[in-house]
Amino acid sequence: MTADPVTDIADGLAILDALKAVGGRPFEWTEIDDCVIDRGAHAIFPLAVAPAEDAPDPTASGLLKERAQRLEQDCIHLYGGDWFHAEVRLDVETGFGRRLVESSMLASVPRYRWSVGRFSAVIARAVDQTRAFETLALHIIPKEWVWVSPIAPSTKRDVSHTRRILREQETIAGVADLAWSWPLPEGGPATSG
Repeated sequence: MTADPVTDIADGLAILDALKAVGGRPFEWTEIDDCVIDRGAHAIFPLAVAPAEDAPDPTASGLLKERAQRLEQDCIHLYGGDWFHAEVRLDVETGFGRRLVESSMLASVPRYRWSVGRFSAVIARAVDQTRAFETLALHIIPKEWVWVSPIAPSTKRDVSHTRRILREQETIAGVADLAWSWPLPEGGPATSG
């Protein structure tokens, strides 16, 4: 019997349930789960790490592929409305979706994002640049960063709010950072690659 090469870190559905439970009240990311890479307004929740399979196409294989697909199906069922599909396609041409794709580390491009309270959640499976390991994580960002209103702002307050959101979106390169390591170095932030 061989040992499972996958290192499980956290439970994605438990994280989403905890995120939903905080509602509108202020909270610390560690209230959601201790296994978190805190980026302030957004967070990365590592779910699993595994050795990368030596395959020419990482989208076709990978030890975490099935886990990512299973989590996506659970999210569609629990957070997407199941039969009426309230999940939202992730726009890979702009904002957060574009930043993920530009990272060139994705093992597969996420198809959806889910609204959970005032946040959006995206499942990201990536392969590090040396192709030594693959990771699975939940990226949680403010819903405003990806929500596009079809209505143009009509008041000064709305225009100011829209400008603030656009400025915040410029900082999302960190949230789209797929090059994290776990466990975190003692007393420090997650390291790249």
